[in-house]
Amino acid sequence: MATVTTTTADDALTEQWAAKVLMAAESRLVVANLVDRYDAEVSQSGEAVHVVNIADIDASAKSQGSEVTFTANTEGSQTITVDQYAANGVEVEDIVAAQTNIGIVDKYTKKIGYGLAKFVDSALTARVAGFSQEVDAGTAVTIAEIVSGIQLLDLADAPAEDRAFVVGARTMGQLRQIAEFTRYDATGAPAVTTGGNKGLVGNIFNIPVYMSTNVLIAATPDSEHNMLFHKEALGLAMQKSPKIETDRNVRKLTTDVVGSVLFGSAELRDTFGVRFEFDY
Repeated sequence: MATVTTTTADDALTEQWAAKVLMAAESRLVVANLVDRYDAEVSQSGEAVHVVNIADIDASAKSQGSEVTFTANTEGSQTITVDQYAANGVEVEDIVAAQTNIGIVDKYTKKIGYGLAKFVDSALTARVAGFSQEVDAGTAVTIAEIVSGIQLLDLADAPAEDRAFVVGARTMGQLRQIAEFTRYDATGAPAVTTGGNKGLVGNIFNIPVYMSTNVLIAATPDSEHNMLFHKEALGLAMQKSPKIETDRNVRKLTTDVVGSVLFGSAELRDTFGVRFEFDY
């Protein structure tokens, strides 16, 4: 078992650093808050959630005295399998805790929680590879390409509300050069200034834009696979939310800090998602 010793934690010892340690830069984790959640369905038990897709029921003209034409749809379904189980942890020697004044166990606990959250977020951003609808912006993002992506959602009858555009840092740099984005961003609209999701950076054509450094990156060519989607495109079922546990190991005089998470994710509505690629 790997153990944190005075050697591995040397940079954090009081002799070297002040009490306030600069935490590592962390990716903005945003996608889990933008998709359909099915946590309640698996909170007690179960290994899968079956999400039924209810088809539209069209209306038809009816003449006086005639019978109503009934519809008998054959409904389809998608399955979210709860098969993503992840854990991480550290074992901190008492001597390390005694010789630091930065609350090192607390610092590690936060990093463990972040690592679990990133694992969940990565599983969701990877789902963009399954979207059949694609807009390839090449090496320069234009307003016409963004409109093309939005049009695909419009044609699929994806509701205007609950849409999102999650972009990587390089694509964000392209958006900042587009007047339609920067002019709206400069207004300080409530959606920009009071959003609860830290990744929210603005709006374009009334669609919230979120920046994340955790979007899917592809090679040959190197590109960011950004996500333009409605929340029903993806589903997340969190059976065991990120949980941190601590325990004393008196035989080794250490404090063990362990985190774990159990969840499943799936693509639910393919036409409600668009893969927006930017090559860099």
